[in-house]
Amino acid sequence: MGTGGRGRPTPGLNVYEVFLSLQGEGKFVGEPQAFVRFSGCNLRCAYCDEPASRSSRRRALIRRVSGEVELELPVPCGPEDVVEVLVELEDLEDTFGTVSLTGGEPLVQPWGALKELIERLRERGFRVLLETNASLPDRAPLIDELADVVSADVKLPSHGPNMDDFPDRCLRFLERISAEVYAKVVLVDEECYQHAESALKGLHRLGVEPIYLQPATGSEHDLEDLWELAGLVNADVRVLPQVHKLVDFIPR
Repeated sequence: MGTGGRGRPTPGLNVYEVFLSLQGEGKFVGEPQAFVRFSGCNLRCAYCDEPASRSSRRRALIRRVSGEVELELPVPCGPEDVVEVLVELEDLEDTFGTVSLTGGEPLVQPWGALKELIERLRERGFRVLLETNASLPDRAPLIDELADVVSADVKLPSHGPNMDDFPDRCLRFLERISAEVYAKVVLVDEECYQHAESALKGLHRLGVEPIYLQPATGSEHDLEDLWELAGLVNADVRVLPQVHKLVDFIPR
């Protein structure tokens, strides 16, 4: 583990897995990236595609592009251990320039350890993409000067229990971000569309773009409805599903 202020050990990171793949969502879709998936999340979204990562593992699995487990790390992991693993993977495989921090929810990790991890990654020359549910506005100022790019998954009231105020919470989070940012809005069913309209207007007011309308994998949508929603605001709005679910290129 790293060392915090006054020589105290920095609490470790609850890493679920580290793997190499192609980014399947949002602005960098199709780009070769390294992924650090954390355990733990503050939400219970109905459409969650990684529910297993809500719980911690005793050992984090480190996978190569083939899906082969290269090694396992005891959990919790020190930031320096995670960086060392990524450097080793970069030596074994073709170079990747971006490390995506995903989950779960990265921002529920111990702050000192997450901060140290991002700083070490950037010192090594990696671009850091933080994928967050943007529901913790108090954490936004902490991460703002660290991550190179923030991917905000804007939550709607229909996404899960007790989430009526989440669009406003996400907008408050984004108001505090000056780093490069883009937003995703997942569309599960017809109920999402009315809430998505309000979210799009709020994102447009903040100048957040591009915005990705992401039909949930396995859900059905009317093309006219998607067309109308995408054209609601004068901004860069695109409809893009989870590509990795369509072609299954995440190693398992």
